[in-house]
Amino acid sequence: METHFGIMEGKCKVKIQVKVQNIRGEGPEFPRIIIPIGISGEASKERLVYTLMTIKGDVIIRGPGIHSTIANFSENATLKIESETKEREVRLIIPIDFWRLEKIEQIRQDDLELVIDSNFNYLIWNIESKRSDFSTTGTQSLRIMIPQSEWIKILKRTGFTDLKILEIPYPEIIGEEKFDTMIKHLNESKEFFYRGDYESAVEECRSVIEPIPNLLPTKWIFKENEEKLSFKEKLNQFCNKHIKSEIGKEKTKMLVDTIWSFSSIFHHPSSPKPEKIVSVDRADAEFVIHTVSGIIAYLGKILSKKKK
Repeated sequence: METHFGIMEGKCKVKIQVKVQNIRGEGPEFPRIIIPIGISGEASKERLVYTLMTIKGDVIIRGPGIHSTIANFSENATLKIESETKEREVRLIIPIDFWRLEKIEQIRQDDLELVIDSNFNYLIWNIESKRSDFSTTGTQSLRIMIPQSEWIKILKRTGFTDLKILEIPYPEIIGEEKFDTMIKHLNESKEFFYRGDYESAVEECRSVIEPIPNLLPTKWIFKENEEKLSFKEKLNQFCNKHIKSEIGKEKTKMLVDTIWSFSSIFHHPSSPKPEKIVSVDRADAEFVIHTVSGIIAYLGKILSKKKK
């Protein structure tokens, strides 16, 4: 997919184009996005010689009713434009950091819409008078749509997805299938998060915590006429038996039960949603993933001690 525009300066024609498939991510040492911009131009033979010197401007992320400038640029073009078409390429470099990534993810709606606002500076040489002048065009806008699938690939190449979600270390427990399953679902939740599917990221966290009551053998206690225990009842009995710390016991019950209730809303779409919850945004999903990561790390340490 290609996007482009043309500008005129006197009898000089310049075409600016960007091929979306050529936009790439680089990292992880210095995470950045590279946008190659192709420049081509031609001018009729006359007493004026045009040289495109620099391109300056802003890179803007745009969404419905909102936009934010995420980078400025000033690139040397140095393209002498003559009667035959001349071409060259300049690279716009957008550094990626926590602030910029947060802005992009807050504003984009699935696909990423970038707008490059730019000004072009020319040196105009008069052959007859042997005088030169500088000329600057008005602001020109180039709109670039990056499909969500391409944006995910670009971001992964920067290595920044590995940094964005807080990584909490947890012990490696060999041969513990249920614990490995929890880690697997946590990684899947993060993948949904990176794709911008925040509801699925939260829903997947339900699968992360579901094995918790069965991590260690627990003799279930049933009430009279009770044949089946709910997840919450199993969780309470598991925590009471296997977590020694009183504060750890109570906080684990509270956090796991809260995540279970919240993520179950999206696991069972037919169930009525609380009126206050309209949708899940990035901050909600990030909070849930961080919380679940902490729970895994805590229970992993308990599990590793029990296995010794």
